[in-house]
Formats: sequence, C-alpha cells, structure tokens
Amino acid sequence: VIFSLSAWNRLRYKIDSKEFSNNSRFSFNINSMKSLNNNYFKRAIELFDDSFESEKITNRFLLIFSSLEAIFNLDTEDVTEKLARYTAKLLSEDNKIKYALIYCDMKKLYKKRSDFIHGRKVSNIKDEDEKLLRKYARRVIIIYWLISQRTKMTGNQILSYLNSDEKMSPEIRMYISATVSESFSEQQHKLVKLVEEDIGHPLPPKIKENILKNSNEKEYN
Repeated sequence: VIFSLSAWNRLRYKIDSKEFSNNSRFSFNINSMKSLNNNYFKRAIELFDDSFESEKITNRFLLIFSSLEAIFNLDTEDVTEKLARYTAKLLSEDNKIKYALIYCDMKKLYKKRSDFIHGRKVSNIKDEDEKLLRKYARRVIIIYWLISQRTKMTGNQILSYLNSDEKMSPEIRMYISATVSESFSEQQHKLVKLVEEDIGHPLPPKIKENILKNSNEKEYN
C-alpha cells in the first residue's frame, strides 16, 4: 500500500482509542466545520490541515502555530502571552493546576518556534513537541467550533470572553469537559461534578446512579 505524505503524517499522529471513541460521538467533519461563518476559524482549519502536508517537522510545527494564531485573530502584539493564556483558558476546565501546565507548555513550545524563526542553526523541535502542540490545537479547534455552534457566540464574543476574568458558564464547561476527557467514563464523572457545583448540592443518589450507569468506575479511577 502506498501512502501519501499527508496520510503518513496523519497516521503518525495517533489519537488514543479511548479519546477518539469519546469525541467521535460529536459527529462533526471538516466540511461542517468550514460552514461556520467565521473567516478566522476557516483559515485556522486550513492551516491545521495543511500542517500534515510537509515532510519537515519545522514546517508542520510553524503551520500548527499559525492555525492557533488565526483562530485567536492575533496580531504582532503579545502573541506568546495570548496564545498561552487563551489555550490554557479553553482547555484547563477552570483547574488552576491544568491551567499552569498548559500555559507553561505553550510558552516553551512557542519559544522553540521563535528560536527556529530567528535563526538558530539547529532546530530543537522534536517529535513530541509537534504531537503535544497538535493535541492542544486540535482540542482548541473542536472547542471553539462547539462553543460557536451551541452558544451562537461570534468570534469577537469568544475573544472578549478569553480576554476577561469571567468564569465559564456550566454549558461551556460541559462542552470543554467532553472534548478534553480521555474517555466517556471520565466525562460522565465530570458532568456529575459540574451539575453538583451549579446547583450547590449533591445530586440525589438515584439520579447520579442513572447518569453513571454506563460509566466504568474502575476505568475512570
């Protein structure tokens, strides 16, 4: 079997089977995502898709970052800070430890991008750097699309939210939890926690049991 370079790069980027199964139920595809009336988002998808085409890891790495810069509509001011902050806010589920980890990851990855762009003779961008950046970018794209579709927020409204200290609504937090969960079981347990936080008290045992009936407690723990 002969694979194209793009197909080979896609195969090398392996999504964990549990995560794939968990997120595949959204039933979205690239064409439906492109139908969103947001030129920045459309450009971000194109750049992310193009990032699979190059044989050079540096080119792929730069294109993934360009995808994030497009979706966040970034100019030349405070790009590193905004990329790190926006990505962390979207993916951390209001968890301070997760936020700090993603924020630091993005800062380190962008520094590698800058070192390469500004003339380091030898690139220090490694395979694991590309995979981590690609995972973050893929999740940002999915979450951005889900927020746009389900809440009808415009691109400017999403950016305004990312620039604020506003706490995420339960609805948005549920979409994010669904996207970043590694399995259906993890997502269901997070859903119970979100609902209990929103209503301010534990769910009745029977309702909680019903929500978690298809969830594997052992797998989640």
